[in-house]
Amino acid sequence: MPALSANSFTADDGKKIFYRAAEPDPARAALIVLHGLGEHSGRYTHVIEHFAARGLAVFAPDHRGHGMTAEIPGYVKDMNRVVTDVSRLLDHVNRAHPGLPVFLLGHSLGGLLAMLALLRFQERFAGAVLSAPGVAVPDNVSPLLVKIAGILSAVAPTLPVQHFEFDEVCRDPDVVEATKHDPLFYRGRIRARTGYGIITGITAAREGADRISLPLLVLHGSEDRSVPVEASRFVHERAASPDKALVIFPGLYHEILNEPEREEVFATIDRWLDERAAAHARGRTAGGTADSPNR
Repeated sequence: MPALSANSFTADDGKKIFYRAAEPDPARAALIVLHGLGEHSGRYTHVIEHFAARGLAVFAPDHRGHGMTAEIPGYVKDMNRVVTDVSRLLDHVNRAHPGLPVFLLGHSLGGLLAMLALLRFQERFAGAVLSAPGVAVPDNVSPLLVKIAGILSAVAPTLPVQHFEFDEVCRDPDVVEATKHDPLFYRGRIRARTGYGIITGITAAREGADRISLPLLVLHGSEDRSVPVEASRFVHERAASPDKALVIFPGLYHEILNEPEREEVFATIDRWLDERAAAHARGRTAGGTADSPNR
């Protein structure tokens, strides 16, 4: 098992972006993991270690406003900067592992960021896995709040405005309890500018979804209370990818990588990544769909 390391890279504007990584030698592919709202890459240690043990060089940043990168916890001044940060991290991955196919895995807000990254530079990735991509405004968000989000973002950017129920993201009580004592996990209300960045990002991702054409695996828990399953159905339906699959796991909540059935989720991703990485090694594009319990 390759050692887990803590590192940082310098973004275009000089900001230091923290990330965790595990890099087997040799690696057969690389994977960038994008975490969700309020959390950080430390919650993905088991994800990093799982894929690294299977021969993937794995890199997981803490987004601006999150984890070790945050100056004001929960505050993302410019969501576009976060997408650009992904590009800079990808530069580093390409330098460290030249010639390897690079895959993208994004969960929730990370799924939204992954889609925005794909709309800007999808040709640099060999494929993408989206877990409960946050491309739909949750039902508990007031339409009025959505309408005035731009104004609030301008006049009170750090103001906490929208509640997010973090205790309903997973059925594993140990996972839920751990978030309550995690000093890097932001459990406060969504700040005005962060929320506005998410709303504008959702609009851009939905409008551009039909431009996504790389191999795509979309995953969702059927009982997700944070991001509606419609979001994943929309992405799968609209994406132009000839190689795409939608897997809905019955009974699972939002954090499918932390649910009691997580091994089934990992196995689904493993099969999909193995097939696409092997196809890349053979110098051709893989076809077909993922072997899944529910398409």
